[in-house]
Amino acid sequence: MSAHQRPRLTVQDLLNEPDLGLTLVAGRRGCARQVGGVHISEMPDPTPWLAPRDVLLTTGLSLKNDPGLQGEFIRRLSDAGIAAVGYAAGITEEGAPASLREAAEAAGLPLLEVGYHIPFRMITSYIFTSLLSTDIHRLRRSLSVQNHLLSLLVEEKGADHLVSSLSMLLAATIVLYDANGAVVSLAPHHVRIDSAQADHIWQAYYDASHLGELPREMAIDDLRLVFREVRSHGRMHRVLALAMPAREHLADFADIVLTYAQKLLSLDLLRSRDSELLQRKLRADLLDELMAGTGDRDEQARRLRAHQIDVDRPLRVLLMEAERPPDSRSSRDIKAEEQAEEARAELQDVIEVTLADQGYPTVALSRGDAIIVLLQPGRSGDEQLRSMGLLIRKSIEGLSPEVRLCGGLSDAFTGVQAVPRACAQAREAARLARGSGLRTIALFNELGPSIRALENQSREQLELFYATTVGTLQEHDDAHHDELVRSLMIFLEEQRSVGRAAKRLYVHQNTMRYRLKKIESLLGIRLGDTETLVDLFLGLRSHAILTDRGRIAGSSPNAGGVTPRPLP
Repeated sequence: MSAHQRPRLTVQDLLNEPDLGLTLVAGRRGCARQVGGVHISEMPDPTPWLAPRDVLLTTGLSLKNDPGLQGEFIRRLSDAGIAAVGYAAGITEEGAPASLREAAEAAGLPLLEVGYHIPFRMITSYIFTSLLSTDIHRLRRSLSVQNHLLSLLVEEKGADHLVSSLSMLLAATIVLYDANGAVVSLAPHHVRIDSAQADHIWQAYYDASHLGELPREMAIDDLRLVFREVRSHGRMHRVLALAMPAREHLADFADIVLTYAQKLLSLDLLRSRDSELLQRKLRADLLDELMAGTGDRDEQARRLRAHQIDVDRPLRVLLMEAERPPDSRSSRDIKAEEQAEEARAELQDVIEVTLADQGYPTVALSRGDAIIVLLQPGRSGDEQLRSMGLLIRKSIEGLSPEVRLCGGLSDAFTGVQAVPRACAQAREAARLARGSGLRTIALFNELGPSIRALENQSREQLELFYATTVGTLQEHDDAHHDELVRSLMIFLEEQRSVGRAAKRLYVHQNTMRYRLKKIESLLGIRLGDTETLVDLFLGLRSHAILTDRGRIAGSSPNAGGVTPRPLP
């Protein structure tokens, strides 16, 4: 008997008890049947009031010494899954009638003669006491196992210890999978599982879960499988699988212990998640300080060293942007916003894990649809960093194929004081990647010289250049609630394609053409002139750099008092 099958009272145990005075007269092959209860009845058909594994005690008064009725009586009891029949000798006859014994022998149903001097209450008392003792033993054993598993969680022994303990306690092979089907931990017992079989078990779970509710157990080839999903906030994060030989079945004790382990893993997942969220917030707060240029630099350097980042060695800022589908961007539904927040958290998870796997120490934060990461690339050159961007893109596409991802990487720098400038560089490079239709990382040092030169200009010079190129359009938009500046920016980013620009702005192409003519009229220019387009592009970029620096304080008086508003 395996460890996940608890001992139960059997018909043979009743026969072995001398005080009960029971004699087996038929159905010996059924003596191993388990006993689950006892019932006394004199009805010709008591099956509606019986449960499987019950022992029926009767005097036979309703059988009227009728062989046909006696045979039908035994067949009904056998079909109902009764454990045994106890027939009181000396009441209607000296012993069980021959026709009753023949029917019981044919059905394999144990027929027990109860001595005349043995009251039925002695048998019922013995059975109830034995079952109660078994249930108390089961309860004590369950509590002991639960305390042991709980101690593993409290002592933070990890998933391997929990899975190994489960395997030993249940005498079964236990496999713990992550949400993608990768094996987190495996403890074999009787059933040996290799990587191909582990994949086969996961596929069985995957197919069953997509058909609806998981069955209590399922047979696949020569295995019997039981699954428990570890969920948090309505999402499945891990799957606990029990594998045993197909000839065995899940016992109640194993069912209870497996469910308890499932709940412990859920609690551990929540605890780990809360701890990670706290650490992520601390990292995000640190990066937010660095981007704002506030706080004590020495203290910030010390905090970065705790994350294995040395400010005296080259650093870079990576900015990754994921464009959400139009429906999710425009939705104001609370549930949709929560889903968008979860999607951003998943995006940050993938980026951080991918960078960690490549050996890059990082701190990151999520801002809008962008993930901003301060990383230490070590000796990695531009090509290696570009390859890193491809890895991130593939990981994201595996998670959400519909996401359009682009990013920008700043120049290398040292010292915390250079973080704001590096963030502006990374955002500018990301804009180039988005405007060029790239789905990977653009490096700031590969941008054109004009844009790189703008990045080095003072706030006053940038505001002046913006006001003298695009400021008139901004004044018009402010006065008429129009979107000419945004339309111009999208038009240039889409390589002067009216169709693509109209699609991004969700307007008709004729509306887009009307806006472009209006821009030409207000500025007194022609959008087909190359030099004019360069000036407009640099003017828009000037505004973007000012926005990223977070220090737009209004336009210079020499520029006519124009106050640019943030661009999308």
